[in-house]
Amino acid sequence: MYTIGLGRMDLPILPETLKEMIQMDNKKYDTFGVGERVLPGKAKLYTWTISSYFPSDGKEKPSTYHEYYMGLINRNYDMGDNRPIEPITFRVARTLKDGSIVFNINTKVLIESIEWEDRKGEPGDLYYTIKLIEYKPFGSKV
Repeated sequence: MYTIGLGRMDLPILPETLKEMIQMDNKKYDTFGVGERVLPGKAKLYTWTISSYFPSDGKEKPSTYHEYYMGLINRNYDMGDNRPIEPITFRVARTLKDGSIVFNINTKVLIESIEWEDRKGEPGDLYYTIKLIEYKPFGSKV
């Protein structure tokens, strides 16, 4: 079984692939006469890319899924009211038939970007690519 959720709603159509990027902040230096050397760094924030589509509701218009995710975008990125951007929960659960967990992600993220695509011959279906970045709160230590 495989589920992916953003906020309080699961994606209706699972993506064919889920891309997760993990990078390190390694520093490269060119030393005199010896060549390039690398100094190990710390891990950067994880990022994910999800591409799939929201099916139409049968009336040739985008489904309520589209409205929900557009609401997340508008709530998180409407800077007119000076509200802080709110992270959402990103959940991925993959289990085998016997119930054993293959992998599990349950973390706070921010939506970096979202792209919409309307395709000819598929009225009402709305294709998307969502880019997420891991959210880690920060502040001064007490």
